[in-house]
Amino acid sequence: MRHVFSGIAIIALTEFAAADFHVVYSNTASGPHGGHGVLCGSEFADMLHLTSGGILEGAEFSLYNSDESPRTLISAVYIAYVYNWNDGDPELVCQVGFEHEVEDLEPGEWVTAGFDHLYSALGQVGITHPVDSTILVSVRFFTCWWDTGLPGFLGQVAFGPPTIGDSDDNYWVHGIDGWDPRSFDGDPIANFYWTIEVYRCDGAGEAGKYCTADIYPNDGDGIWNPLYSDDGDCTVDLLDLAQLLGHYGTTSGATREDGDVYPENGDGTVDLFDLAELLGQFGNDCSLAAPVTALGTSP
Repeated sequence: MRHVFSGIAIIALTEFAAADFHVVYSNTASGPHGGHGVLCGSEFADMLHLTSGGILEGAEFSLYNSDESPRTLISAVYIAYVYNWNDGDPELVCQVGFEHEVEDLEPGEWVTAGFDHLYSALGQVGITHPVDSTILVSVRFFTCWWDTGLPGFLGQVAFGPPTIGDSDDNYWVHGIDGWDPRSFDGDPIANFYWTIEVYRCDGAGEAGKYCTADIYPNDGDGIWNPLYSDDGDCTVDLLDLAQLLGHYGTTSGATREDGDVYPENGDGTVDLFDLAELLGQFGNDCSLAAPVTALGTSP
């Protein structure tokens, strides 16, 4: 499906069947309000403030053949990236490549593309991509073909305001000197078409238990984040057991990160009761949930 600028709202082609999968950013319901392109070979990015962190499950985004391009875009190879913002020092979370999926786009036309099931399909074998509540998302066009053979401009379309989460009035282009911040000065607001879906450990797993003993990994700040920004991996396994045993015998001041998982709100100790609670959940996997439908991808 291709689009031209018409002011018609486009709704994300997403359907979620499991309570533990959450759309934590969506900016697909109001627009387009214009678009911006960069030279093929550049990386084009936007900063998104999610409603929470989580384990990345999927994304949908827009691809735009700028009206400044010479003529029809015949084909393109591009990669979508997700970075944790990390206080201005972006840290790569994952990258997903696409080959020749943009075809015959006229100047000013745009399409949607996406990826899904990064966690529900791959998390079962230990591959997870945790994202913080602020991320940088980008698309880089590596190789592009226009019917004139001349270089053109590719980017994304601006939608807004976001209906889930938030985004600032700026974007970035990655060049020789790193990330170059840019802005439309509010006309339009630089919120580009993106949907982000994550998995969070806020429901019971296949054993009917919540992952209260999922204490590793953690960021060591003594505060447990049930939305998985830096804490937990949705399974109770040997890593969690090792974390608890490393603090076994602590008589005061212990946190859940240390292994104080019993009683529910802790008692400052790591003892036999905590060990029994963890062993009772050992092998529990909160990632086992009903499958979700794939994000709509086009063209």
